[in-house]
Amino acid sequence: QALTFLRLQLSQKPETPLPVSAMEEPRNVTTLNGIEITGWDETESRLAVDARWAEDTSGIDACRKCGSVGASFSEHDWPQKKINDTPWRGKPVGIRLSRCRYRCDGCGGTFVSRHEGIHQSRSMTTALVDYIKEKSLGADRFVTLAGRVGVSEGTIRNIAREHIQELDKKATKLTKIPKVLGVDEVHVPGTGPETGPHLVIADAEEKTVIQMRKDGSSGSLREYLYDLKMRSATTDHETEVVVMDMTVGYRNAVQDRLPGAKIVVDKFHVIRKANNAVQDVRRSLMNEESDETRKAWKRKKDDLEKQPDELNSKRWRKLKKGLNGFPPLKEAYKMKNRFRNIFRLEDRSEASKAFDGWKESLPGNLSDNFEDVIKPLSNWRNEILNYFDVQYTNGCVEGLNRAISQISTEGAGYDFKTLRGKVLYGLERRKAAHSNTSVDFERIPRRGRMKVDCGVPFEVIAEELELE
Repeated sequence: QALTFLRLQLSQKPETPLPVSAMEEPRNVTTLNGIEITGWDETESRLAVDARWAEDTSGIDACRKCGSVGASFSEHDWPQKKINDTPWRGKPVGIRLSRCRYRCDGCGGTFVSRHEGIHQSRSMTTALVDYIKEKSLGADRFVTLAGRVGVSEGTIRNIAREHIQELDKKATKLTKIPKVLGVDEVHVPGTGPETGPHLVIADAEEKTVIQMRKDGSSGSLREYLYDLKMRSATTDHETEVVVMDMTVGYRNAVQDRLPGAKIVVDKFHVIRKANNAVQDVRRSLMNEESDETRKAWKRKKDDLEKQPDELNSKRWRKLKKGLNGFPPLKEAYKMKNRFRNIFRLEDRSEASKAFDGWKESLPGNLSDNFEDVIKPLSNWRNEILNYFDVQYTNGCVEGLNRAISQISTEGAGYDFKTLRGKVLYGLERRKAAHSNTSVDFERIPRRGRMKVDCGVPFEVIAEELELE
């Protein structure tokens, strides 16, 4: 291992400074105002600045050692401190700052000049700390951000955690009471307890995540709803609707903590069970078919979950032709579509009758496959029918869950606190950044049309046909 490390070190070429012709005259490109630039060392990958700073003694009211007011000070020495600053032209910036150290003529104690642009507890400028706080919640991975500013990944992680704690304190006071609450759980990629399930709570109207908890149990939801209820008591707003999947513990928690809220089962969760029933029929039929037929129907898996009007004419013709060869699958597909169409109704009583009619018309040979659809129509009937009163779904929460999984994948090992912070405080920034990169083609000025010779004009062809 030692020899391998030595060979690696010898193989790396030392970083060479830029040629004199490419270097600029030293000037203050840092975020520290008032410092005197004494040197400038720029390479292809970083910039090092030598500078001096002496605090004006007239602004020092008392000795910082003995506290004597009106004491006089004399220059002692110029110790150097290395400070990181915000990137310049995409390069990390380091400042070798020599600060004047003063001696108190009264007590003999010494203290170093202070600069308001230097962070009190870190060897970096306050501007860099703010830069890291802002970027750490964005799409950049910590290791990427660390390389850009010239600090360790651990430093980035610590600053991000501190920033998240600051935002949590502000959010406790600023978060409004949502009218429509979306409740779901998310599993993030990976292994171990950090993968979840985590509880995700969203404002279904604003389509934003307002809380995320490591524990996805009903007890965790009950605790959050209690806090929400206490905050609602001090305002004129309250949560009127809670959209969720069919988790009994979640339903009990809402009924206990928010008895006045209407519980709505997410229609997509119910429809998914109908889609699963069709796939169950497909798999059972394909067990007796050839590998070629089985693979062909597996490729049609997505088409089976769509309505005919959601497929183009070519795909629908192929699916229809294939279904004619498998009557049980054709019947299952037909029943699934009839079930989905019920959710296009707008009246609760009509939907209730339609569900009963659908259940009665279900063929006996498909009852086992559609058992997970039939049971909720009894156990969760009121919550399913509530959808037709308010027309709210958890579609936005499902989309947010995909975004959460993507953030976790990008981080390649974020702990839950970091993941939660990036979701609560960085997800909207990512959306804004993404929307800013979109191009409005209607606003692009056109500089005339390009003339292309595409053969004989249609007018000439028309004239020839008329002559004939």
